[in-house]
Amino acid sequence: KYGGKARKDMYILISYIQGLAELEIASLAIKNGDITRAGYLKALSSLKGWNAGGMLQPLDFTKFPYESGSRTRILKPDFKEGSWTIVSDYAESK
Repeated sequence: KYGGKARKDMYILISYIQGLAELEIASLAIKNGDITRAGYLKALSSLKGWNAGGMLQPLDFTKFPYESGSRTRILKPDFKEGSWTIVSDYAESK
């Protein structure tokens, strides 16, 4: 709707997922009643099992340094439903 003729690639997807993470952390900070920098960091440090609405493997931000995704899965487009079908669930990359 807002992208116009923007190219649809993995960089757009990753930026979108990063934005979702930022909103989730800010929401936690607001719920905790502390939207300061320290409150935001505390909220980030409490985030565990976040998966961007199923787009990523569950991530854990409770330990630093943060571990990025280490597993992958195979999806197949479902054009009729405008969605994805899971062909193979998450597995460790080799």
